[in-house]
Amino acid sequence: MPRSLKIKTECIKRVKSAVQRNSFPSQKALAIELGLARSTVSNFLNGKPVDYLNFVEISDKLGQDWQEIAAKPEDIEQPYSQNSPPPALYVERSTIEVNCYQTIVQPGALLRVKGPQQMGKTRLIHRVLDYAREQGYETVALSVELADQTVFQNLDKFCKWFCVAVGDRLDKPNKLTDYWEEILASNYNTTSYFEKYLLAETTKPLVLALDKVDLVFEHTAISSDFCNLLRSWYNQARNGDLNSRVWQKLRLVIVHATDVYGSLNLNRLNEDWQ
Repeated sequence: MPRSLKIKTECIKRVKSAVQRNSFPSQKALAIELGLARSTVSNFLNGKPVDYLNFVEISDKLGQDWQEIAAKPEDIEQPYSQNSPPPALYVERSTIEVNCYQTIVQPGALLRVKGPQQMGKTRLIHRVLDYAREQGYETVALSVELADQTVFQNLDKFCKWFCVAVGDRLDKPNKLTDYWEEILASNYNTTSYFEKYLLAETTKPLVLALDKVDLVFEHTAISSDFCNLLRSWYNQARNGDLNSRVWQKLRLVIVHATDVYGSLNLNRLNEDWQ
């Protein structure tokens, strides 16, 4: 894997035009959206080598196939020999990490980490969780891929799995029978379980990092309702009522890929996570 990539000369004009076509009024606006230095974006757009990860991320944001527009590796001077080991997939980008750290300490925070597969999202979240633990917070990392396929077919089953799985990571026993009322909706029951049990029994902020959430997006039987559930928790932390204090303990981290949606309605997805 090359350490850096640059745009083919014949593709530079096309890629530059993609900036405004994707509603970015300037290179600066694109850099801010990505959490990258303006010079990195400028180098990318002008056919100069940039870090491999940054190249893929900028290409994805502009709707470009990075493999199609990338110059051949032999056309780029690499800063290491052929015998050097390939660089790790995760490259520390201080701006992004600092933004994550600043967000996660906010009461009722919602942090969304998205990008193509194999771009270091999970490693970034591990760093964020390490930082949260340093602040004395409780943390839970839960990958949605741990759920069986049958769980994704029914919202009630998925919500029950979600509640019990988070509780298990917190070493709390399963108390669904105490908080689950069959006559009530799944989202209502899930909210009660967190509000009256999982969050009520902790005095510390809880950072809940959900990885591989794109697996939820692929199942229409649960995707919209589950997104609405998490968004409602984020909103409840801002209502200014007595329940807000409980929900301000929760700091949600949502991690998902951007290249596996298939036939998913992306417009609805963006509405769900604004």
